[in-house]
Amino acid sequence: MLKTFRLSLAVGAFLLLTGCQSIGNFTQTVIDESKKTAHFTIELDEDTDYTMEQLIDEGRVDRVVFGGKLYELQGQTAPENKGDNLGFIGKNYYVDQHGNRWTDEELKKPYLYTDPKNIREKQPLVYGSVYRYKGQPKQSTSLLVIELNKKLYKATLVPGE
Repeated sequence: MLKTFRLSLAVGAFLLLTGCQSIGNFTQTVIDESKKTAHFTIELDEDTDYTMEQLIDEGRVDRVVFGGKLYELQGQTAPENKGDNLGFIGKNYYVDQHGNRWTDEELKKPYLYTDPKNIREKQPLVYGSVYRYKGQPKQSTSLLVIELNKKLYKATLVPGE
């Protein structure tokens, strides 16, 4: 009985070690093969230091930050030019009639005015989905379609910023 127990224990340990080694070899093979077929995206050397708030404060509503890169709006485009959906900016700002951004603190406080000449309007500035321009290669992000205030705009990558 004791010999049978020892023999079954030895066989079980051998099978366990063989199985663990096989699993280790299998996972290493999967990792090696994945590295051979993986696709890598090319990123620009420099990300932009601008934020959306800074661009709006500077009066540069014609520029957008997406994925750490700076894009310049070129004008409206047709809905047919929308390609693959790349993401969502999802920003909502309020600007006045002069293009000055309302800060979060200003939006929380009640706005009272005494002089009708100094009224500040609250106009929404809503950024939405970002699409690849139709006909562009899958890896290319130099030309985009950006949704701004429910209108579509063509945007090109600003080099060197």
